[in-house]
Amino acid sequence: MPPPSWFHVAMHREPVVMWSLFLGALGMALPLVVPRDAFARASTRARNPPSAADVVAALRPGRA
Repeated sequence: MPPPSWFHVAMHREPVVMWSLFLGALGMALPLVVPRDAFARASTRARNPPSAADVVAALRPGRA
């Protein structure tokens, strides 16, 4: 059986550090992988939230 690699040893000794390094590297790599116009082609768009008056009117009983 070959000796464990530095990655295997590090994952067992410091899993939190290794996973945070992995997530950080993933976060830096995603802008390189995801095309820039992917968000422009998205089919859903953000809507404005309702006004406070509309929310109050919707929550009052007997009024539509």
